[in-house]
Amino acid sequence: MRRRVRRVIPKFMAAARIYLFLAVLTTLCACFPYRYTMTPVIQGTAVDSQTKQPIVGGKVRLTVGRAGSIYFRSFETTTDQAGHYLIPTLKAWGVWVMPQEPYRPHGKLIYEAPGFQTFEKDLDPSDFNRDINCELKKLP
Repeated sequence: MRRRVRRVIPKFMAAARIYLFLAVLTTLCACFPYRYTMTPVIQGTAVDSQTKQPIVGGKVRLTVGRAGSIYFRSFETTTDQAGHYLIPTLKAWGVWVMPQEPYRPHGKLIYEAPGFQTFEKDLDPSDFNRDINCELKKLP
């Protein structure tokens, strides 16, 4: 009887290892590391709507995601001598779980400059990765 018990236990352990391997493989096959684009490139130029001259030193603020969510980000920069601004892309590593829809960023772009009206633009995914230019109106 002892010999029979000794033969059953190794067979059971081999089967258990196979089932454990298959369980881990099944769990992990739908997950893999992925580099997300949290914020695509945003760039453009701010000019005076009447004179078409560049606005130097204006603040450009970009908010992406909903406030309070883990995807919320806020970025700020200023316009240079030519009125140009650039907010570079931000990427982050995460785990892609299948099935999952890709992150489609939405946001708001806000231009502020002394002596000019504040300009706000709601952004959707089609607005990212292209120039967004703005003509600011002077305050009355």
